[in-house]
Amino acid sequence: MANKIPNDHMIKMSMRIEKQLNDEVERYLQVAESPQQNKTAFIGQAIRFYLGYLQTQRKPTINNYLIPAVTYVISNSIKNLENRLGTLIFKIDVEISMLSHIVAYAHIVDDDTLRKLRVKCIEEVKATNGFISFESANRFQQE
Repeated sequence: MANKIPNDHMIKMSMRIEKQLNDEVERYLQVAESPQQNKTAFIGQAIRFYLGYLQTQRKPTINNYLIPAVTYVISNSIKNLENRLGTLIFKIDVEISMLSHIVAYAHIVDDDTLRKLRVKCIEEVKATNGFISFESANRFQQE
């Protein structure tokens, strides 16, 4: 709620609103978090909010410049992040490929064992959300 405005800075006015709208305001004020909130303050806040909305519609520089500029910056940031992640994933894939070739060269594994290992690894990655440690793999192999 805004700071309390002294009465000598306010004017008194009467107005007509739909009964249904008035009932909604009354219901809101009954459950309002701030017990100091009254209908005058509620209507004042609503008018300030609506005036702010109207000002954004009148100022084309906000809609035609600021929003596209922010969108451009965010889009470029996302593209840069995608490029960096893509490069990192490529480097990791190269390292995994090298490790796979070294292990395959050092150990002869039959196709059936390889299929079983693949199923086990898929289950492990799903269960741990990809957080696999060498220690857990080593323990599994020693069992």
